[in-house]
Amino acid sequence: MYSEERLGELCWHLVRTHPKQELRADFNLKTLNVETYVPMYKLAARSQYATQTTHTVKPLFPRYVFARFRINDLYHKVKFTRGVQELVCFESAPATVDDEIIAMLQARQDKQGLIRIEDNFQPGDQVVVKDGPFANLVAVFERTTMDSDRVVLLLQTVSYQARIVVDKASIRKPGKLDQAFVQ
Repeated sequence: MYSEERLGELCWHLVRTHPKQELRADFNLKTLNVETYVPMYKLAARSQYATQTTHTVKPLFPRYVFARFRINDLYHKVKFTRGVQELVCFESAPATVDDEIIAMLQARQDKQGLIRIEDNFQPGDQVVVKDGPFANLVAVFERTTMDSDRVVLLLQTVSYQARIVVDKASIRKPGKLDQAFVQ
């Protein structure tokens, strides 16, 4: 249970929003003078028909917003804010989030305020091309180009070796099913 001294303490809480209402809940909570944090990241995607990679900004935790407030002061106002579905609770008490977790997330932000998500491909790693003319081919990651959205891969076939340059968003690390083709 929530102790009496914690009721008046300024704590980070996890707020669950209605679907695709993170920014609405964020805006409305800020009008109540509640400090909020919605970690966002840039997702690079490419449809099978597009020639260019498109970037969209999405919440890192869909349907969740971090809000910092005193439970005894703003519980009901936060709970009934437009865009908010509920406060996340454990054992009927609103869950708190450590300041260190929020600080760690904020430390991973870039200049635009977006969380950096790295695939951590290392030279020599095996990757699978997700789409494009080389879809489903297994290749070896060589390096990232100067334009960090593109990478150089080494393709190996029966008697031919070639380097190709593809969008970083169009590769992934191989899964269990891919391992059968690698061998």
